[in-house]
Amino acid sequence: MLRRSIQTHDHDSSKHWIPYHCGKDFTTEWGLIQHHVQSPRHDYCQRCDEHFQDRQDLVEHYEEVHWYCGS
Repeated sequence: MLRRSIQTHDHDSSKHWIPYHCGKDFTTEWGLIQHHVQSPRHDYCQRCDEHFQDRQDLVEHYEEVHWYCGS
């Protein structure tokens, strides 16, 4: 019961930013965004604020939307 209450608090509070991929708790939205950008565990486009299934999907997104050239 206590664990559920803490999870509800973390989810509802504006003082917690927790990514669903890894469950780390960040005190600011900016900290969370930087985690998404810098962590190899997250396939994330900062410009679009969008997560992708895997690295290949992210690269395809870059190529199609942002004119990215991987060579």
